[in-house]
Amino acid sequence: MTAFADLVAATNFSFLDGASHGEDMIAQAIALGHAGIGIADRNTVAGVVRAHKALRLARERAVEGGFPDIDFKLAVGARLVFADGTPDIVAYPRTRHGWGRLTRLLTTGNLRAQKGDCILGFGDLLRHGDDLLLIVLAASSARPVQPRDGTMLPPPRSDPGLGETLRRLVEAAPDRVWLGVTMPRLGRDRRRLHQQARSAQAAGVPLLATPTRSMPNPVTGRCTMC
Repeated sequence: MTAFADLVAATNFSFLDGASHGEDMIAQAIALGHAGIGIADRNTVAGVVRAHKALRLARERAVEGGFPDIDFKLAVGARLVFADGTPDIVAYPRTRHGWGRLTRLLTTGNLRAQKGDCILGFGDLLRHGDDLLLIVLAASSARPVQPRDGTMLPPPRSDPGLGETLRRLVEAAPDRVWLGVTMPRLGRDRRRLHQQARSAQAAGVPLLATPTRSMPNPVTGRCTMC
């Protein structure tokens, strides 16, 4: 059986995007036999602690019950949502230095916005992208932002399209960029996948399959991996 891991999962720390607790997502992914999971909440790393704690407890219980150790990988990062039209980009630090750059990037966005919001521009990622693994998604999920009084917003990009975003990222972060593709089942999947494959080929980046969002079961309230 081919190993599978959802690398763009979101917890309930991603308001209106994710609804399941991180610990429930870990438990469900392990129960389904997944090789791992990547948790990347919207402009935050708030779900990191609960996810790590849940995996640690699951491994401790397996050992206490006389079962083999759980072979499961957990990646944690953030889904960067931009205010300048840039497609969403999932960022995973690969080193301690990368964690420092990601938290600095998020702090930059938080300082521009009112509490609870984060305002990022593509240039912010280019300045703070050291040691980050980047999964570019096909579209932007940006919503209206609330800047602090007197704060300048990042200017809209003249060409925030997918191809231009990939090209500039590859220049700044060679061998650290992927294009995430999904199947929304809206009747145009084949055409969309073909267009995205052409964009990836032109930029020289590999494709990465990404599933739809993970939402709670309406009966149990527990996570159901879509």
